[in-house]
Amino acid sequence: ERPRNVTLTSLRPSTGLISADVPISFQALIENRGIEMVPGIEVEFLIDGEVQGSRRIAVEGGDARTISFPHIFRMPGVARVEVRLRSDDLDRDDARWFAAEVLEAVDVLVIDGGWDPIGESSESDWLIAALGTDEVSPTGVRLSPYRVEVVPEDRFLSADLQTPRVIILADISTMGEAQSEKIEEFLQRGGGVFVF
Repeated sequence: ERPRNVTLTSLRPSTGLISADVPISFQALIENRGIEMVPGIEVEFLIDGEVQGSRRIAVEGGDARTISFPHIFRMPGVARVEVRLRSDDLDRDDARWFAAEVLEAVDVLVIDGGWDPIGESSESDWLIAALGTDEVSPTGVRLSPYRVEVVPEDRFLSADLQTPRVIILADISTMGEAQSEKIEEFLQRGGGVFVF
């Protein structure tokens, strides 16, 4: 009897930004390069060597299936994500790994030049709403990986630029030499800047 063989082709996260307490899923692509259906393939999902879940699937000959495993990392750090096939006759192509850098949160500093004291609104209000807050629900889940701090334009020079990974310059009227130098230093350290 010919051995049955399917290949675990890839493993990737649903997003490139992985943060603690924020739901994510990992997709595994499983291919059957043979001509006959392979039933009852057990697929295991592991984090740091601990099984988090498993599923049984069937893959038609010449076909591929993508399955998704949801997960919530509770601690920041580096995690070893693995998907493996447990019921395949040829084991050399039965596992894929992914090293996940799990961040506590992505700190974003918004330098806001558009504050309207009469309307008590700002140019950055919609942006902040889109990024979301890093509040944790009673179930321990966050909907956003971002931790946003907003400072008015006149406090730009005194703002701490050591913590944020991203600075957003929102409706800044002018940029002097001191502000430009501060942004240049931030960029040299690997930070990202978004201007609108």
